[in-house]
Formats: sequence, structure tokens, C-alpha cells
Amino acid sequence: MCASRWQQGLQQFDSVLPLSRLRFKSRSYSSSRINPTAIINSPLKRTFAISLGIDSKSGQGLQRFGFVLPTSLALANKEGKNKLEERLKDPNYWANLCNLQVDTGKYEEAKAACEEVIALRPKNPLAWANHSGVLLKMEKYPEAIASAEQALKFDKKTSLALTYKCIAFSALRRNEEALDACNQALKVDGNWGRKSPKLAWINRGAILSTLGQYEKAIIAFDRTLLLEGRDSLALAYRCQVYTKQKQFEAAVSDCSSAIAGNGDWGNKSKTFALFNRAQANRQLNKLEVAVADYDELLAIDPNDAIAWASQGMVLEKLAQ
Repeated sequence: MCASRWQQGLQQFDSVLPLSRLRFKSRSYSSSRINPTAIINSPLKRTFAISLGIDSKSGQGLQRFGFVLPTSLALANKEGKNKLEERLKDPNYWANLCNLQVDTGKYEEAKAACEEVIALRPKNPLAWANHSGVLLKMEKYPEAIASAEQALKFDKKTSLALTYKCIAFSALRRNEEALDACNQALKVDGNWGRKSPKLAWINRGAILSTLGQYEKAIIAFDRTLLLEGRDSLALAYRCQVYTKQKQFEAAVSDCSSAIAGNGDWGNKSKTFALFNRAQANRQLNKLEVAVADYDELLAIDPNDAIAWASQGMVLEKLAQ
């Protein structure tokens, strides 16, 4: 590539000074042996430089032909190294990297980035809260609680940390402690980081549903939907509660809205809504519709044993 650019330059120069008269250091120029420093040292350097747009004193302009002077290269390397060192000392760089890695599902890398933030800002509550969130994604629930506690040590009103404690306790089936943490997160309404109260409301509703407190669970999901009207997960959870309450028409409506919603399924997926809609349709004696829901579910997750068994019972009933 360098030789090609150099030859283009020589063609320009040759129109001013024939190539046969060009000599560097008493040697005829050969395009197969490029010596860029000769441009600076040659007696013909001024004429040559002017024709090619090169500064005859500094040599600046050689880069046009694929050459980088050693001094310029060293300065560029030094500047690049300084910028990199500044970036590595910037906690915002690591915080952004942590969030980006979480968004792409690279949790080990996210954890490492979050720990760099903590190393630079050990008393930053949001840094600890974000670390807790990554540990939740990795299903390291006791560690997630510990990191959330560290966040609360520096700021008791870090709602994000309280919510992550709620989620971790729920995963450990410590529902009373989980509910208390979610309630506290909503009560203090402090720092939510990149999240919002929606996260606490939806998890509060899920815990209340597990505890059989369906009316309170529906209220929690209603509050979630006030913040995000098309939230797929909240609609699917409410669909599930309506099914448990034998309000099957309302359940089918909510699950259909969930499937058409914003696609935010949290730690679940579209199969959650399909299963609950199939169950509701089954209770409404819409068996063929239920079978279609099971088919769609199993196309997404062919290893769902409960869905296979449920569909089998519906097919058996249809055959009778």
C-alpha cells in the first residue's frame, strides 16, 4: 500500500522534475527500495516537497503516502497511552462498561467492570447496588444481598439496593424478608439508578401472589402498569392471578395484552404468558385454542415438561 501511494506521489513530481534526474544521497531512486527519510535529506528536498505538499523542514505530510515519522509515531503512542490511563482511572467509564456488559448478557465481564468502579469509589452506594444487580443475574443470591447491604451502609435510601435485596430474598424463598425490602424501597423512594419504582412494584406483586394475597398482588401489578402500561411481565403476572381467582376471561385478555406488549419479560419469557393463557382457555373449554397456545409455547421451549403434560390432557379430552 505504501509503495502504491509513493508511486502516485512520484507521478505528480515527475511532471515537474523527470524521474531520471531524481537522486537521493547520490543514488538513483528505485521504487522497490523506498527510503522516506531521504526526502528530508536530499538536496532536491525543497522542490520535491513543494510538489507533493510535504513540509520540507518537518517532513509533515509524509503520512499522505503511508509513512509515519518516528517522532510523530512516538508522540501519538504517548498521547494514546495517556488517554487510556485517564480512561482507566475514570469510574464513569467502568460504570458504563458494567451496564453495557449486563445489557449484552456478559455477566462475568460486567462483574469485573463493576468491581473496578468499587475499587475507585469504594463508598459509592450505586456502585455497590449495580454490583448486586449483576450478582442477581448470575444467580448468586447471598452475594447479591451482601453487596446490597454495602450500598445501604453508605446510603439507606438507595431504593435500587433495597429492591435487589427483595429479589434475592424472594429467589431464596424468604418471602417475608423480600416483601419487607420491596416495601422499604418504595417507601424511601430514593436512588433507583437506571431502574424505576416499577421494578419494586412488580416484584412486590409476584411475592404477594406467591403468598396467596391475590387482591394485594393485583394492586401491585396495577401500580406497575400505571408506570408502564404495556409492561409484558406485569400483564402476564396479573393474568396468572386472574386464573387463580377463576376470572378466566380477564386472564385471557391480560395474557394476550402481555404477548402484544413491550416485550419486557424480566427473568421470564413469552412462554409464561402462553402457558397461563392456555390454562385459562382450557378452563373456558376452548380446548383447540388452548392446544394452539401449548403448540406455540413448545415451539419456543420444547423441554417444558409441564406444558407437554398439560397439552396431552387437553388432547385426550378432545379425543373423547
